[in-house]
Amino acid sequence: MSVLRNSSLRDYWSLHPIIHTPYAVSVGMSRGRFLTLLIVFQLNNNDAKAARGQPGYGPLFKIQPVIDTLITKFQDVYTPGEQLTINEAISPFIRVYIKGKPHKYGIKTFELCEAKSGYVYNLDISYQLRTQHGIQCW
Repeated sequence: MSVLRNSSLRDYWSLHPIIHTPYAVSVGMSRGRFLTLLIVFQLNNNDAKAARGQPGYGPLFKIQPVIDTLITKFQDVYTPGEQLTINEAISPFIRVYIKGKPHKYGIKTFELCEAKSGYVYNLDISYQLRTQHGIQCW
């Protein structure tokens, strides 16, 4: 959302002088409208969605086409050198509880990056889902 990092999305619209982010207000979209759009934002057909607990279920179903397109474009645009690294990162914009980690909330991504430039060539998103029998990981 911004180069500045606030503790919550709501803080980007705050008028408090310490955490004020002028860009969010200058866009002309209210905080309520942005949060509503964020909740209903989807890029996939809900009729094809698998039910919770069924094979193929995933909480990222609504944005999966964008993720797949990004990965394809990452690989089409650039060919990495010989030195590759696998990085583990936490994406904090979606709240998922990850027990035993310094950053307990977020989605864990494993990124295949070129070591020299840091270019992300491929990524795998894993997330955890609380169930009645414990936590399942993908």
